Amino acid sequence: MRRAGRPAGPAPARPQRGLWPWPRRSEAASLLAVERMAIEQTLLIIKPDAVARGAVGQIIGRLEAEGFALRQLRLVRLGRDEAERFYAVHRDRPFFAGLIQFMTSGPAIPMLLEREDAVAHLRRFIGVTDSARAGAGTIRGDFGTDVQRNAVHASDCPENAGREAVFFFGAQAG
Repeated sequence: MRRAGRPAGPAPARPQRGLWPWPRRSEAASLLAVERMAIEQTLLIIKPDAVARGAVGQIIGRLEAEGFALRQLRLVRLGRDEAERFYAVHRDRPFFAGLIQFMTSGPAIPMLLEREDAVAHLRRFIGVTDSARAGAGTIRGDFGTDVQRNAVHASDCPENAGREAVFFFGAQAG
């Protein structure tokens, strides 16, 4: 019995797998998807304001719900020298002294997070630096109060994520 739309006679021969000089469409799509799924690690610090308000569990819960895997976490109390080394890039900025005073005012929680496109995704997820302008539903919009007490710090690029992770977790980072 012949199927409609198919010419009479034997079915055309299908090339054997491996004879094509390029992958099949589904294989090519899979290869592209693997290339796009670059798993990255990034650093997030829950700042002293959010720790003092008891927001740690809620913030971690949101991060996990967003698909971030928690790889390492520490509770730290930064000393002045440590804070100045960590934020050295801001040394000449007018807010540097206030930032150092704030970051040494209480415990903070640095954590190493991992997921696909982690650095950029986390930056979008936490919201803009000024909590007053951060959107509702973002970490900074929901837990921060101003530009300095904005609940969290997040690495701004993969290179800084690596440097910052090593700062807190040493050779264990990654």
